[in-house]
Amino acid sequence: MTRETFRKKSALRRGGWTVMYDEEGTVVEHVQMPMNRYHWIITDHLETRPIPGSAFHVEVVKKRGSTRALEEIFRNEDGDGCAAVFGELLGYVLDANCKAITTKEIWDNLHAGKMKGRMTDFCCLVGPRVFDGYRDVTVTCALFEHTMQYKVWTNVFGAKLAENERVDRHLRRRERHHVNSGQFTILGAYEEPWSDYAKRQPGADGLDRIGLFAKGVEEHFGPDPYCFCANNADHPLPVVQNVRFPDLTNRLPALPHGMNGKFEGYTNIALLGSYNYSSFMGKALEALGITREEQEVARNFLTWYQQMMRFMGRDPSKPGQFTVIAPTTRFGDWCKAAGLLPECKTGRLPYVDDKIVPPLPKPGRRKIEKTLEQIKAARERKNARERAKYHERKRRTRNEQDPDHHPGAGAGDVRQADARQQDFPSWPPPLQRAALVTRAGQVPIQERHR
Repeated sequence: MTRETFRKKSALRRGGWTVMYDEEGTVVEHVQMPMNRYHWIITDHLETRPIPGSAFHVEVVKKRGSTRALEEIFRNEDGDGCAAVFGELLGYVLDANCKAITTKEIWDNLHAGKMKGRMTDFCCLVGPRVFDGYRDVTVTCALFEHTMQYKVWTNVFGAKLAENERVDRHLRRRERHHVNSGQFTILGAYEEPWSDYAKRQPGADGLDRIGLFAKGVEEHFGPDPYCFCANNADHPLPVVQNVRFPDLTNRLPALPHGMNGKFEGYTNIALLGSYNYSSFMGKALEALGITREEQEVARNFLTWYQQMMRFMGRDPSKPGQFTVIAPTTRFGDWCKAAGLLPECKTGRLPYVDDKIVPPLPKPGRRKIEKTLEQIKAARERKNARERAKYHERKRRTRNEQDPDHHPGAGAGDVRQADARQQDFPSWPPPLQRAALVTRAGQVPIQERHR
């Protein structure tokens, strides 16, 4: 069931129902749309509201008395193409349980017509009131206090959530940590946060950082079997030679559940994926009070934890040692600090060079060393060309304004004006001097002076 299903269900039919849903719900969505010229179809009915504590972000809300017009555009009963583009955003704006956030710069550029060829970004949030009217709502999710759903509902919408003791006392395992945490070893490749941008930074041996990471994983595990999980964009990895990452038989699917039995025989796992929000979304959530560290935990650490619990280490009855290689050492430190694996061993993957090697500059024109005299001479030649261009433009403008003018007559007029300037220092008078400059009415100089 989706959010739309709960929103459309009548409040009169909700009483007496108990809702339970598994895992974290999607309450944050990045909405992008091209709306440069015809944005007025909806922006005439929208306005912005400042966000407390933020100088750069605003909330997009409907104007008073515009609900009916926006609902007509949202329903789009005629199947209009322009209205269909705005439907996703209007679904959040019209819902009192949702919020749509953007920046002041984007909103101002949109009204100024400066978004041509660019996408308009909105950070859209779903609040907890989608479950209003039900008797009881329970979320069954590991580490729910660290999820983005919990952060958004408590920090942004002010919801108060509590543990369901009636369900909690019937759990099979009530431990707040893994009892076999002493069997885990978590190694990190880098010390910095992991992201799509970080993994593409250049490193040694002509490889980027994810290439070095994959090479280090292969050297560390050697002939021992291991499974791994990564983003779809990371496959295959052609820059890494003699590694098993292109072999997709040992790759975990990017699914929160299912197919656990296929990988329970592995004692080693490598986590290569990055699941951060985009830069726009990260800044918007930060403006709402959700820090970058909390975003890193909610997006990367919890996803890695779910992936890590797919191999043999998920079963506390299994003997042996389990090795987890993560992109950053911060993950192992967080597992210990959060109490998940309090007795696990953490460290650094020894085969990865952490230095970022700047790429070589592209070949360009050969730089020629010049003396000071050569530089001055080149500057004078440039100034001479600029002066010639200026006088040429001035001559063309004069000819366009006075079609009957020819260089000889113009030169004579100027010479005659220079002579009169010598005989009469105050010539021409101040008012006529402006007329002389603008050549108003194209009247000859002699008649204009008289």
